[in-house]
Amino acid sequence: MRREPFVLGVLSMALGSSTARGQLVNGGFECPIAPPGPGDFLTIGVGAEAASGFSGWVVEAGNVDTVDATAILFGINWGAEGSIDGEQVLDLNGTTSGTISQAFATVNGQSYVLRFWYTNNPLNESNESAQVTLQDVGTTDATLLSQTIVHTNATLTVPDWVMFEQTFVAQGGSTRLRFASLSGGASGGIVLDAVSVSEPVVGGVTIVSANPPLDNPYVDGQQPYRDVLDTGPGTTLSAGIGGAGTQPQGGISYAPISVTFSGLPSPAPSPENIQVACCGSACPTVTAVSGSGAGPYSVTLSGPIPPSQCTTLTFAGTAAGVKLQYQSQPGNVSMDAITNTQDLLTLVQALNNGTANQAGNLARFNVNRSAGGSPVNTQDLLRIIQLLNGTLTTQAFNGAGVAGCL
Repeated sequence: MRREPFVLGVLSMALGSSTARGQLVNGGFECPIAPPGPGDFLTIGVGAEAASGFSGWVVEAGNVDTVDATAILFGINWGAEGSIDGEQVLDLNGTTSGTISQAFATVNGQSYVLRFWYTNNPLNESNESAQVTLQDVGTTDATLLSQTIVHTNATLTVPDWVMFEQTFVAQGGSTRLRFASLSGGASGGIVLDAVSVSEPVVGGVTIVSANPPLDNPYVDGQQPYRDVLDTGPGTTLSAGIGGAGTQPQGGISYAPISVTFSGLPSPAPSPENIQVACCGSACPTVTAVSGSGAGPYSVTLSGPIPPSQCTTLTFAGTAAGVKLQYQSQPGNVSMDAITNTQDLLTLVQALNNGTANQAGNLARFNVNRSAGGSPVNTQDLLRIIQLLNGTLTTQAFNGAGVAGCL
């Protein structure tokens, strides 16, 4: 998938999402981020999940690869079709055949839908296969699903993704999903993406509006722990996404997220019915929700959204694929998904041609969020230099890129 530098708004897709109950973590395999450069993949073995950041999943045997599907890798160039959800995929064969699993909360007697997409790595055998199982954990320990998937048609340029969908009925409070490679050899197994477990939803409630709006894909220029929540008159930045009690940064206070639905979700939005997913331990949680009917609802987070990576909110009682996603990339005024010295050149050009202080460009170029008639000036260049060097920020952003966000 193409890298998007800023994704701020509503996504309604029929892929890779689920409700809060039965929610899988890291179903798009965006964590950990595959290292850039030659290779563009990361091999994860038994016991290495925490150290590598392979959130949600357990490697039970062998090892697996998280792969940057946007990269040309060993002759494979799948282009825009390289992934279904985000920009990374998982090969069940790392240096050997791998097995992964994840246990998730369920309700006894409740029906759920397992969905995922799969293809085969064309570098090894043309016939690749894996075993997919669902098993109750701790109540009956019964096997709820056991099926072999086979794929043969992927080429170096065409992945030929296939969607798997199967309904199952939970028998207790926890269920385990397992993928086990049945193919031998290195880097030649079944490739997975967009794995989700969701409750069938009647009525198809969707998100009709949210704050920030879709037309506000602006850079977080001053502090890494802030993203644009709304704009006032003349596109003046007035608040950032995060916990309402979080310390203001640069004069811009954090505020809750506002979201309105097409109808009343059932169950209604509450902290336990809203799932927040992102890479790493800095992912915030929902601490408070207020509102009624179709909304608007005010959703307060425990803290600000992390920089660079994609933060996703899914709501119980909404149609499959409905979610909110937020993302920021500090200092990236060129909006090319990477913060580097090119951003300095972009801002210099905007200052020279007079576009930097146009009302529609202030949220992009006013990096230090200053006030006044012409707020964009050489001080914004200085702020980019500070961001690149890690001055008055939590990290040096020179060369930092944006993680996958569908």
